[in-house]
Amino acid sequence: SAASDVYKRQIINHLFLMNKIDCLIDEIYQQTNSMFKNILISIILSNFATSTLQKSTEYTYNNI
Repeated sequence: SAASDVYKRQIINHLFLMNKIDCLIDEIYQQTNSMFKNILISIILSNFATSTLQKSTEYTYNNI
């Protein structure tokens, strides 16, 4: 019947929408994840650079 066809179409549209929302959530999660990784890498690299600079400065002062 026409009513059940409409109902089926609504279910399909609903599932399609849910799938699109899931994809969007997944994409946002991935972007956030990679952003946090980049921030973490930046912090680690800057800490490494700072400590290396400190060591070389200390070495220079100690050997003047």
